[in-house]
Amino acid sequence: MKWLLVRIKRRLGRLRTACLHVVAHAPDGSAVAVFGSTYLEAHFSRTFLGEDVLPVLRRGLHLREAGPALRRLARRHGLAVGVAANLPPAAHEGALLLPHFVCLTIDLPATWEAFNRTLGPSALDDLRRVRNQGFQVRITRDPACVDEFYQRLYYPTITSRYGSEAIPASLADLHRLLADEQTELVQIFLGERWVAGVLNRATAGAYRMHGMGWLQGDPDLLRKGVTAAVYQASLRRAFELGRRTCILGGTIPYLEDGVFAYKAKWGARLDHAQTILNMVVLHLDPAHPHTRRFLQTHTLIASAPGGRFVAYSAKPPRTDRTYAPALASLSAWYRLLDHPDPSLSTSDPAVPRDLQPWFTSEALPTGR
Repeated sequence: MKWLLVRIKRRLGRLRTACLHVVAHAPDGSAVAVFGSTYLEAHFSRTFLGEDVLPVLRRGLHLREAGPALRRLARRHGLAVGVAANLPPAAHEGALLLPHFVCLTIDLPATWEAFNRTLGPSALDDLRRVRNQGFQVRITRDPACVDEFYQRLYYPTITSRYGSEAIPASLADLHRLLADEQTELVQIFLGERWVAGVLNRATAGAYRMHGMGWLQGDPDLLRKGVTAAVYQASLRRAFELGRRTCILGGTIPYLEDGVFAYKAKWGARLDHAQTILNMVVLHLDPAHPHTRRFLQTHTLIASAPGGRFVAYSAKPPRTDRTYAPALASLSAWYRLLDHPDPSLSTSDPAVPRDLQPWFTSEALPTGR
């Protein structure tokens, strides 16, 4: 019996120190390697490969081999990623660090009228649509309303919009939030029909949006402007409570992401202090055609030492007004070159040494 226990102990030890990886393949031959995360596999299958694909489970590796394996797989496929907390420090070398989600925050002026004067045409159009639809707002802390919100609004919205990438909070999570006396449920009604809501919490200087949803995730409600109604109600509530910032919560770290763009048009900036730093270690090969294609459509927002965000893209910085506060909160923008330039170097520790010949620093728009 003793020898059996020894064998089991050794086996468990190997499992604790090994990591499996999957390689997801698309029909065009592109692929991405992912270590230890079904969420990352689903996410990068969509963003890097452009579609959902079936992953192929590969062999396990001892953790000490993870760094060389990530770099080798990046050269082969163009991109290899893993959860930073699950990988040894050596696996971080030469990689970009992307937050799972970046937080966006609006700095509020003294009055609602002053805030309106800062908005661009798209946000102002949304506010007009909210008025025309006749949405009404109610505030509650009733636990039964939170139950209904979760079952009929929040959970259907998250799962229908994000599919295999959905990471919904649990009902217990929402009730834990409600246990804080500063948490409230903002309800949006059309007539007597409850069509949308968001669970918000007031802190010392801020008002934070935690979880939003609309009735059964109905896309027709989106077309009627229900999201704008939620934002308007939350922002007005922040003013009523005397808060000077409204924290909009997290979104995936790409400038082109639709949710990112929607939050940005309300004047939101990147907020490193409020970003939950669950990092993704991202190894990429700039010479690989699939990596170049990826950076043509995705501007990566990476975390950098000193509480900074920097952007990596194959495109120059955006210049339209929508992104002005978000761009103002970037410390640098690095654009991918067509060919490496051995003379390029930077003292910025955000740029791994092997990537420096491939990325040139671009001036961010003035008057930010």
